Amino acid sequence: MQRIIFCILSLSFISLSLHSQDRFTSYEDMIGKEVVFYQTDKCFEMNGPYAYSTNGKNYKPIKDALEYDSINSIPVKVTDIVVWKKKRFLEINTTLKTYYLLLDEKVDYLSFARSITYWREKFNRHLNELAYINKDCPALNGRTLGDSGAGGFYPITWNALRIPASLGEKASYDCTVRDKKVYVTEENVQSPNKYFVTRQEYAEIAAREEAERIEKARRDSIADRTLICEALLKHKNTSAYYALKEASSLLDYNEIEDTLSVYVYYAGEESKTLKTRKYKGIILGYEIEVDKDAVEFKDTEARAYVESRGFKGVAARKETAKERDEAQIDAFTKKLNDKTAKINAKLDAAHKFYRQKKIFLMKSEYAYNDFQFGLEFDVYNCFDKDIKYVDFTVVAYNAVGDKQKDYLGNHTKSAHCIGPLAKDDEGTWRFDKLFWDEFDIIERLEVTNVRITFKDGSTINYTGKSKIEPHRLSHYADEVLKIFND
Repeated sequence: MQRIIFCILSLSFISLSLHSQDRFTSYEDMIGKEVVFYQTDKCFEMNGPYAYSTNGKNYKPIKDALEYDSINSIPVKVTDIVVWKKKRFLEINTTLKTYYLLLDEKVDYLSFARSITYWREKFNRHLNELAYINKDCPALNGRTLGDSGAGGFYPITWNALRIPASLGEKASYDCTVRDKKVYVTEENVQSPNKYFVTRQEYAEIAAREEAERIEKARRDSIADRTLICEALLKHKNTSAYYALKEASSLLDYNEIEDTLSVYVYYAGEESKTLKTRKYKGIILGYEIEVDKDAVEFKDTEARAYVESRGFKGVAARKETAKERDEAQIDAFTKKLNDKTAKINAKLDAAHKFYRQKKIFLMKSEYAYNDFQFGLEFDVYNCFDKDIKYVDFTVVAYNAVGDKQKDYLGNHTKSAHCIGPLAKDDEGTWRFDKLFWDEFDIIERLEVTNVRITFKDGSTINYTGKSKIEPHRLSHYADEVLKIFND
């Protein structure tokens, strides 16, 4: 059984090989074929008359050289092999006349004959089957013929077979691609690169590309809605940072998150030499654009994706970037709130300590106004009721510890602080014109009495340094420092 199959395949291969060539192995193979004989004129010169004509009874040799030109390199139809007086003739027909080529050992017609039928069959097969040519086919000579279709293919029109002008010339096909003349060889068609496809093959390529396009669009849509493209800013020089620094003095500048959520890459304004490439993204609620050299990406694949997309899907990516940035803001806000809560807890502990120790004088600092000067008071209400007034008695002293009158003759002045000041509130009052010390004689100022008047009309007096000092914040510096450092 295997032997039979092998024989059948072998016979099929031989048959295909014979039909795949444009040369003949016998004259019988020529019958019924369209054939071109080359160099018939030279054969006449070398061998003398070998073509005959007939009047129906006799065959006469043709001696006119011009007659041989009429059948040189021109397709003729081989119709039969005829015998006359034991001589065999090959009957060929042109459009105008019938000729008979004497078959003897003198002339080997097989050596200079080619089958045009073979090429016409090839052409017709290509005409009926091959509908598209690839843009990379050598027949196009690298010409750009506009946008190609699926798979890089153009529609092709097969116009005619180009008959080889000589025995060694290759047959080719006269075609049209996008209104341009193109000459295609059989080598182009048979190339393993598959430069030509049928309508069905093209439809399959187009369907496959469309399926791939739809799948890519689906993946891009998902990526545009989910992909996070983060870039670290190399320099914190954006308006976002300046605004945040002003908005919160609780966080150190370096604690602010420095990740930009990038959603588009594009050409910025064109300079004299090049177009600046920029990224655009969102950071802490601000939309900013930065030069490509100003950022360092966490994920190079995400960067490549954003760059490849351009403005396609930018709305979805912007929304994704915004959502990621809002999460960043939440993290930033949490950090800020945590730090604020810790500070508030320490302030509450400090206020509790102030109330326990009845600390109301947070600070008293010198305040100057040209030749005039005085004190600035920072008062904290450590009491359980609202303060209406706080009155300070201030005395001036010279370098030897005596009371010293100023230029206007005053050595004691009163500083009247007008409230109200609620419980746990703090207020500041500046008195920079208590004394006129034009000659710089006054060495220091000392608070000798503090009178606190509450809204209910009650008062408290603190007289003398020994009575006032225990109510100064500076008196408990170590204890207060410990509260804020814990």
